[in-house]
Amino acid sequence: SASLTRWQAAAVSSQFDTDSTLQSGDLRRRDGQAVDWDSLWLGHRLKACRRFASCSDDILLVACLFELARLPAIDDDSTALILRTLNFLRLCDYAIEDICSVLAHASAYFIDAYGICGNRMDMAEVGNVMVTLMFIAHCYVHDETCSLHVWHSHLFRDYCPIGTLNLAIVRLLEIRKYVLRLESQDLLRRFMAFLEVIQQQDSASSMHDRCLLEDAVSPPEEEQGILESVFGRFMTFAYDFG
Repeated sequence: SASLTRWQAAAVSSQFDTDSTLQSGDLRRRDGQAVDWDSLWLGHRLKACRRFASCSDDILLVACLFELARLPAIDDDSTALILRTLNFLRLCDYAIEDICSVLAHASAYFIDAYGICGNRMDMAEVGNVMVTLMFIAHCYVHDETCSLHVWHSHLFRDYCPIGTLNLAIVRLLEIRKYVLRLESQDLLRRFMAFLEVIQQQDSASSMHDRCLLEDAVSPPEEEQGILESVFGRFMTFAYDFG
């Protein structure tokens, strides 16, 4: 079943504690350009934790999450946890639009939580709160969800018992007064910010691939002239024959 497939896929996420997919400091976007770390919100943290990202898209999405959540600071462990959570959702085979919706909701929920608990929340706690809010948003957005014990097993196992995680979820729901729906304009603004990250990458990547293809198939200049001459004679013949 789909649920079993997603549960099995989620199990792979635990490998990201040791398996590094992005080791290079010169991380490349899909358009072939190097990531401009200085232009990203808390980019120095993202650069330090790049090995926990499954692809450059995830780096840009998490930077967008940090910015929309108005996150003032975060430590490396929290950044790594959030990157692993994004890959967790990818491994569960959720569409990127659904993931963007989860991030949009979580970014708004975090502002409320930080406004009430921020003075008691150190940088090490930021990632656990953000990922718990991502779980809440995931349950609200997705019709088919990965259960809490799967999230706990692969993302919170070393942080707290599942009972404590349950209590944290209830507390965060209380802060939202159990209202998970966002105002339409606010949701649209946040969702489009994440979606534009992907669309810009898609557009740039397509242009990059097109240029590579043109370079690969374009003949040398002298051959191009011969081909144009032959093609012109062929079209003249075809016209006369017709």
